[in-house]
Amino acid sequence: MGLKSFNPYTASRRFITVLDKSHITKQEPEKALLEPKKRSGGRNNHGEIVIWHRGGGTRNSTARWISGATKSVYRQGCAIEYDPNRSSNIALLHYADGEKRYILHPWASKSRHGADRRSRGHSPRNALQIRHIPPGTMVHNLELYPGRGGQAVRSAVAPAQLLSRKATSRW
Repeated sequence: MGLKSFNPYTASRRFITVLDKSHITKQEPEKALLEPKKRSGGRNNHGEIVIWHRGGGTRNSTARWISGATKSVYRQGCAIEYDPNRSSNIALLHYADGEKRYILHPWASKSRHGADRRSRGHSPRNALQIRHIPPGTMVHNLELYPGRGGQAVRSAVAPAQLLSRKATSRW
């Protein structure tokens, strides 16, 4: 993600920079993967105002349901989308059985095909156990315990490097 700057034709435009969204391939979200965001408006479970000066305003966009890429079936392709609720973009994956899922968009996702375990740098969208990833590979969205979802290195644009592996019975 690069930055886009503007010509300084007024004093306020001189220092304006915004994110460059030229790599985004899909503008509208997938309707089946949206869920509404609950807003309290400063009220408790009885409907009484407990936090003043909240509420009103423009209705925010709905939250996107992000899941881990745990399926091992072939992925047919992806579309890159902007997510207003997080700092990284999201990718829409189409699986061979017709299901669609969102994942965090990896930093270097160029290929639209499945995993390639033979190369030193795995395909960025792989969901692998740590014992199958060679040291030196850049990773993101790590599960600390199996089945709990990503808990460490959650932003896809700021990966971590796997330096070594410690042999345990769990992984």
